[in-house]
Amino acid sequence: MEKNKTVKPNYNSFISAFEEASKLSISFVIFPVIFLLVGVFLDKRLSTLPLFIVLGVVVGFIIFIYKVKKTIQDLKKDK
Repeated sequence: MEKNKTVKPNYNSFISAFEEASKLSISFVIFPVIFLLVGVFLDKRLSTLPLFIVLGVVVGFIIFIYKVKKTIQDLKKDK
């Protein structure tokens, strides 16, 4: 009789995917918020209400999109 062999699942790919998703979600929050705060500071300093706030948020999202694109390219390269 053959013993029941248990196959251990490979969690390395799951952990790697979770790591990349975590990095991207943090980038999604951090970059727009940092540039939003810089925009608020500049708008108060220069008395140009919403100009730098909007510009800061847009720049933050552009950086986030760049990081997503770079991450996707790196993942495709690894395969």
